Amino acid sequence: MSRRNKLFKKEEHSVRAILNEWDPLQASPPPDEYDCLNHRVLSVLHSGSSRDDLKSMIEREMLDHFGFEAPKKGVEAVTDKLWAWWLKSKAK
Repeated sequence: MSRRNKLFKKEEHSVRAILNEWDPLQASPPPDEYDCLNHRVLSVLHSGSSRDDLKSMIEREMLDHFGFEAPKKGVEAVTDKLWAWWLKSKAK
């Protein structure tokens, strides 16, 4: 496995853990339940988008893919966690 693939897998694992901890469906879903969102999060972060872009994408994806509007407070909290994780991981 290439260095780049290893890094992506590590990032994917970290984002998965954050999203699963948030668990907006509150249904104790399988570990890969939010992987569609996971991949979108990583795409937004790697594209250099802003924190607000990340938040908007999460809100849109929750509505479009999962069919409900996630509570604003929850979206804010998970966006903050993801953004902090991203800044920390890029500082290394």
